[in-house]
Amino acid sequence: MNISLKRKLKVLASLTCIFALVFSSFTVFADDESTLVQQTSSLEEQLANLNQELVAISDEIELAEMQLELTQSGLIRTEEELEIATANEAQQLEDMKVRIRYIYEMGSTSLLEFLLSAQSIAEFINKAEFIQNINLYDRNMLDQLRDTQNAIQDKRDAMVAQENALVEIGLELESKQADLEAAAEATSTDLATFQAQLTQLRAENAARAAEELARANAAAAAAAAAAEREYLAANAPNTPPNSSEANQVPPNDGGVIHHPPAHVGGDELMMFAAILQTEAFHNYEYKLAVATIVMNRVASPLFPNTITDVILQPGQFQPTWTGSFHNVLAQGPNALSIQVAQDAINGARHAAVLDCLFFLTASSTNRPGINIGGNLFFQRW
Repeated sequence: MNISLKRKLKVLASLTCIFALVFSSFTVFADDESTLVQQTSSLEEQLANLNQELVAISDEIELAEMQLELTQSGLIRTEEELEIATANEAQQLEDMKVRIRYIYEMGSTSLLEFLLSAQSIAEFINKAEFIQNINLYDRNMLDQLRDTQNAIQDKRDAMVAQENALVEIGLELESKQADLEAAAEATSTDLATFQAQLTQLRAENAARAAEELARANAAAAAAAAAAEREYLAANAPNTPPNSSEANQVPPNDGGVIHHPPAHVGGDELMMFAAILQTEAFHNYEYKLAVATIVMNRVASPLFPNTITDVILQPGQFQPTWTGSFHNVLAQGPNALSIQVAQDAINGARHAAVLDCLFFLTASSTNRPGINIGGNLFFQRW
């Protein structure tokens, strides 16, 4: 198996493991979110049912109130009828008393004299029947008035009972409505809590997913870069040995040109050394070529005018967003990277890339350029 195939298999295996871990993390995030979504949906359905019951209870209360109002109105009319019937009974009694007094007394004449004043048997019978009919009429009228009064009283009692029943129903419905409103309010509160938790969980999941993806991308880039370096190290001609930093010395064939030194602080020197360590193999010439690009940008009006700003300019140096640059900076750059960075600050430049501002990994592009240590350098993008 050749080296290129081995490199590809290593990269593929690394990427498979990385994305398997990322996918498992996404699955956990999705499970948590799915549980909250189900709970939220259940509460939303429960709240909808409670609202429907509240609407039905409100309709029942409205109907009971209407029936109560009609019953009370009928009760008022019945009480008026009862008063009229009672008054009619009293009036009938008074009228009957007057007639009886008239019949029996008839001024100074007694009832017996009224009967005996008859001139014939027929007249006597007529007078007797007259008195009997008046008494019968009064008795019938009195009984009729009392029946009417009793019927009205029964009707009133029924309406009072119906009124009391409707009031009781109204109280029960209002109590049930209050219970439903309390349940709906509690459900709304729980729903708002779950919705807030769901929103927070989604935000956290999105942040974790982005973080996991960034880590996966960084790991994938690191795996690819490591495989690429391994490949280039195995195939690059005349690669100096890496067993000792003492063997890493500046080329003495006129490939280095000296410019006036720049004045930078110690922190900026470490940042410079860290970017050289992550962008070039462990070789003085390779690192000096990258250092020359950085210093060329500092001197160019197209780029920032400090080493720090050039290195951290967005979208320019991949190690600054994959994490490798910050890892090296935290651990401390190696001695060769610090040496090359200091030499570049003191004015050393790689002659072959003196007019270049850009570089890419040679294996990532087919464009023409100057290949130094697996990096392809060119003047314009």
